[in-house]
Amino acid sequence: MENNLSYNKILLKISGDFFRKEDEFLSFEGVRFIALQVKAIHKMGVKIGIVVGGGNILRGSKSSQKYGLPADELDELGMQATLLNSGLLSSTLKNLGVPNVVLSAIPVSPSIGEPYNRFKTEEFLSRGNVLIFGGGTGNPYFTTDTASVLRALQIHANILLKATNVDGVYDKDPNKFKDAKLYKRLTYREALKKDLRIMDLTAFSLALDHKLSIIVFNAKNPRNIEKVVLGKDIGTIIEGGSNG
Repeated sequence: MENNLSYNKILLKISGDFFRKEDEFLSFEGVRFIALQVKAIHKMGVKIGIVVGGGNILRGSKSSQKYGLPADELDELGMQATLLNSGLLSSTLKNLGVPNVVLSAIPVSPSIGEPYNRFKTEEFLSRGNVLIFGGGTGNPYFTTDTASVLRALQIHANILLKATNVDGVYDKDPNKFKDAKLYKRLTYREALKKDLRIMDLTAFSLALDHKLSIIVFNAKNPRNIEKVVLGKDIGTIIEGGSNG
């Protein structure tokens, strides 16, 4: 099966929103839904890194702007929220028979994971472990989007897969506008010119500088992660580099 893969080493960015259910800030069903998709591609031989957001629990920057609380303090709490999600995903994957390790950019309980060490990542991957990166970048003012680009570059991922609840990148919000246009392919320059805001500018600039390609796709559809790694025409691909 591995010979049929278009991408054999990926970084998957999962928003904390996937772990939410209506008024519940944690949904075990949501975590299991993602975990089952991860299990499927792990079985295919894909090496997987995952960055988990914490927005289902706390969005530091938005809360800071709304309530006037210190942004750096809320970001620190937000990084802790990503560890809660990471630990839950880790336990769910283990329950499904998928070996994994949580690597954290901030101090973490040994019962959940261990401190991030870039020298160990390839060793863990070579042993068949899924890597779950918690704690963001370990610094306030940087989003988990930036953490996902950073970790993708550090594990030398073929592609960064940004999971969303829509089919890709649109010219406007498809949940509000029925005539919203879906882009299938974009260059970084086009995305910047159109102000599409695929991710925050720090993350986007880092990906551009290192020519890291990104696929934005709908992870709410079962098997879409599998289809992406097999090279199916799913979502929107943003080409690495400043071509365009």
